Amino acid sequence: MVFKPVVTKKEIVLEKKVKGLSWNRVLLMPKEAPNRVETVWDKIKEVNIDITEIVSMFEIKVENLNINFYSIFLKLKLILILKFRLQSLWLQTKTQINLQK
Repeated sequence: MVFKPVVTKKEIVLEKKVKGLSWNRVLLMPKEAPNRVETVWDKIKEVNIDITEIVSMFEIKVENLNINFYSIFLKLKLILILKFRLQSLWLQTKTQINLQK
């Protein structure tokens, strides 16, 4: 029989988006595997964690998001107008240079 490392804990799915908490999943050989070396993880006792407390501490909260879409629209409009004016000036300059040659 071939023994491979196995996942021992189920994946935790949170109901809200939280700040980036990163960890590496540890895969261990089954205890029944021959020649299995005892690891530090065998000696650690699991602690019950309150997932709702973790979510409340690390939740990404969007606070008072005031977006003035009209001002964004006006800024984009101004950018487009400036872009077309610059293109027009560039074409005029290019034409004048070609006429002088």
